[in-house]
Amino acid sequence: MQSSKSIKFSRGEWLILLILAGIQFANIIDFVLMIPLAPTIKVRFDILSGEFSQLVAAYGVSAAIAAILSASIIDRFDRKAVLVTLLLGFSLSTAACGLSDTYSRMLASRIAAGAFGGVLGSCVMTIIGDLFADARRGTAMGIIMSGFAAASVIGIPTGLKLSEEFGMGAPFLTLAVLVLLLTCLVMVKFPSLRGHIIPGKIDPFIQFGHVICNKYYLLAFLFSATVVGGGFLVIPFLADYMVNNVKRPPEQVKYVYLIAGCCTLFTTNIIGRLSDKIGKKQVFYVVAVCAAIMSLILTHLPEVGMFTIFLVTTCFMIFTSGRMVPAQALITGVAKPHERGAFMSLNSAVQHMTMGLASVVSGQFITDGPTKELIGYGTVGFMSAGVAMLSIGLVRILRSAVTPHPVKQTVPPEVVEVTV
Repeated sequence: MQSSKSIKFSRGEWLILLILAGIQFANIIDFVLMIPLAPTIKVRFDILSGEFSQLVAAYGVSAAIAAILSASIIDRFDRKAVLVTLLLGFSLSTAACGLSDTYSRMLASRIAAGAFGGVLGSCVMTIIGDLFADARRGTAMGIIMSGFAAASVIGIPTGLKLSEEFGMGAPFLTLAVLVLLLTCLVMVKFPSLRGHIIPGKIDPFIQFGHVICNKYYLLAFLFSATVVGGGFLVIPFLADYMVNNVKRPPEQVKYVYLIAGCCTLFTTNIIGRLSDKIGKKQVFYVVAVCAAIMSLILTHLPEVGMFTIFLVTTCFMIFTSGRMVPAQALITGVAKPHERGAFMSLNSAVQHMTMGLASVVSGQFITDGPTKELIGYGTVGFMSAGVAMLSIGLVRILRSAVTPHPVKQTVPPEVVEVTV
């Protein structure tokens, strides 16, 4: 068990974590905002559930391809320079989503946003792996993963309100401005991170080959796919199910995300600390089983009152997002420092491809009934629970593959010398 002293962060480390959490917050909003906007988007572009699932899948597939292409070169550059470049591209593509007036333009914009957003997410996780040792990585990951909860508490309700008042494009345009502000903050406050760069010329294709041929890395990718896939079989149609099956007005959906987000904002940090103190594997077992149970309950939810809806959706969000904290900490610890960027880029590719494929798969099992109710969502719930059980079977093997690679400090000492 780690002492409480061992997981404290300096002021400089807190600054880095808050900047990265802000980036993760914006990145997550861009992806998940599509889900509660599903009823609006379907009406706006006159599309059905199958076509909407393609919009969700386009982001994931694009992110996967971009992450694969970047994997061979990303470890050759300063992490800060990569971060700034990705943020600028992400801001422009998100703005394009807000300005889209046809389904085809929206699809193209989502592809561009996915290309930058997918690599951006892996860059954030790579920096966490570079700067925080295994004993503190779960706690650091919990803070970063709070971006999902913050997106639910602040981003999604605000986005839905902006959509109601100013149109579907308003949330995306607002997000684009926020990303630009984050870019400026990174440029001014973020330290240069070059400690991972090995002097001399390294053939990027040879390095890429080392990563994709490492059996431990491949195991980590498979585990990552099961963790993400279990959630994203269910999540894309959650808002649609609440409106058309549970018969709640669309304007009440934002409160579902608000309440769930308020709770997960605290629970992700608690789960992160428990992962460092008790053990990442043990915490993952418990949280993953609970997530599987809540998937089954949520996807079979009948017409019930708002209290029951809030209880079920909040528990679902707590455990579905919570299992990502120990999982991501375990996955990040597998990679060697000089290969971590490539490894995390490919892991991001696996995760986004899984998100896209999971959305398409669930879209194939779900059909629109005569009164727009979703048929087949319960089947998707059983599939989600099955994938969750597979992830539990894989985690023991993954943990045995993890070796505690030393963290090479790449932040200037004066930035991190004061402990809080």
